Amino acid sequence: MEREKIERAVFFHGSIPENRRLIKGKVLCLGSEFCPALLVRKKDIEAALNTALSGIAVYTSFLNERELGEHISALEEILKDFGDIEVMINDFGLLSWLVKKFPGVKKGIARPLSVEFMRMPYRQLSDFMSKWSLSSIETDECSMISNFPQKRNFNVYFRLGPVFSAMSRFCPFTRKISPGCSFQCKGRLDKFSVKGSRQKIYRYEKGYFSACEEIDLKLKPQRIVEDIFQAP
Repeated sequence: MEREKIERAVFFHGSIPENRRLIKGKVLCLGSEFCPALLVRKKDIEAALNTALSGIAVYTSFLNERELGEHISALEEILKDFGDIEVMINDFGLLSWLVKKFPGVKKGIARPLSVEFMRMPYRQLSDFMSKWSLSSIETDECSMISNFPQKRNFNVYFRLGPVFSAMSRFCPFTRKISPGCSFQCKGRLDKFSVKGSRQKIYRYEKGYFSACEEIDLKLKPQRIVEDIFQAP
């Protein structure tokens, strides 16, 4: 029997590299799960299309009312011309809009929202995914995948990078909640030592993370997503 192929994806934080061989044949992930200011525009999609990609996934974060309006405007412009884009969500308002306006668009649950959903009993999660036309959920915790049967009615993506621990409402660069973004975080992965411990804490955008986990391929994630940090 032929082994099921695991799809590969790269999430570029910062700029897309000039060497397009790094992303050829892979899913290209754009946007942010942790900062609404880093939203994807149509021009970003167009700039990536001259590479032989297997797909593009747009990641979105938690949103307030103003940010929701901005994301709806940007996504509507994108999805009218590029209906095969996948959208990874953290905001139920955005999900509700997508289901009504673009029901055929591929949708999934991203971190940090997925952290709690991955702990739901499989049957209840499966029902929720079906009700909201969600095709995937992403996790960076390998052990969580083993809670589900290998034959699932949705895809599980594994995030091969620092493991999510916490998120701040405050931007650590502007030290504000309100707008005024100078995009200092783009392409940055900061590392901190924990006093009195050998443990390291990682930070990018508004998220805080612990060390990476290894993936057990026997658990059969449908996609492995690798984070790459590259300053613009």
